[in-house]
Amino acid sequence: MKNLSSADILAGRLKYEVDRKGVSTDYVASCSGISAGVIRNYLEGKQELNLAEVGTICHAIDVNFFRIISNRYSKPKLHFRNIKETARQHAAKIEECYLLFNDNLPIPQIPDVSIDDSFDDRIGLIGIIQPLIKEIKARHGYTIEEVLDNIRMPIISARVPPDEFDAFLVNVHPYYAIFVNENAPPNRVRFSLAHELSHFLFDREMLVPVDVNTMVNLYAASFTPEERPEFVATKFAQYFLLSFDALQTICSNWNKWLETLNLNRAQKIIDENKVGLDVLLNGIRDMCDIHGITIPYKNVKDHLSSNLKFPTDSAIYTYLQKQKKQIGEFINSNRESYSDSVLDEIFKSLDIPNQ
Repeated sequence: MKNLSSADILAGRLKYEVDRKGVSTDYVASCSGISAGVIRNYLEGKQELNLAEVGTICHAIDVNFFRIISNRYSKPKLHFRNIKETARQHAAKIEECYLLFNDNLPIPQIPDVSIDDSFDDRIGLIGIIQPLIKEIKARHGYTIEEVLDNIRMPIISARVPPDEFDAFLVNVHPYYAIFVNENAPPNRVRFSLAHELSHFLFDREMLVPVDVNTMVNLYAASFTPEERPEFVATKFAQYFLLSFDALQTICSNWNKWLETLNLNRAQKIIDENKVGLDVLLNGIRDMCDIHGITIPYKNVKDHLSSNLKFPTDSAIYTYLQKQKKQIGEFINSNRESYSDSVLDEIFKSLDIPNQ
């Protein structure tokens, strides 16, 4: 095997970063002021290295130049396809900040669970998710906060526009962290944490997308290998927050669910599990599908929202602030590893107090 040249190595890294950002060479050219032909030559290893140009290309795709040329470079497994430009830029900046200090954070414990990849049908996948959730809770805690704490998963949060993205898993093995948007409603924050936990458990060997409104039809009969991780993560989060067993207790006859729905029981479950309307609504729809019943989605949503109260529990934000304080402590305990400008960038981008 021939030894790769510096141009070949850099080409592989740049191509990987361009591909996972989901941008074209024409886009990079327009943002960098470097011709598309030169960009393509860099990506193919045909261009004589000019570090100033490489730095300009990195800036255009929101990548840290020093990370690209470092002999410690590794490939983050996060992709930014199908999101708008401002969301991609915000998420990329957060990821790059994390990659400046990730080796000073705890390495999460990887629970010994796996999912059967022979299932691709919707009902079958819902079925195999249930025992996995029970196993995780039995080993690591009942609430999402307890599980994340017990596996030592770093949680990073900051305020970004709520219409951009909810959360994502930063993944550069063996370092992982979950980023979550503090501007999301509390029920959504909990759901997003559980959603990204699923990606950590089952999808950490693959490129995982920034969590935006999914392009996957969650009510399709079956899923392709590309669609399956998002469906599994969504259903894992749903049933982690509102268990299948609890859901079954709110109705005595799913064939007549509207007449037999126990609203008092449903309200108690909502209050105990701090879930929002969407989690309950999708759970009821799943149960009806399992029993072969088609329900008018909007009518069910209107019925639930007019008869039940969905609390706004802000305790999850206290948890995020506790996590943010811990991240700040890890960084401050290793201040000598960073320049003042790097520290300022980390603290500013992640809204961490500079102690």
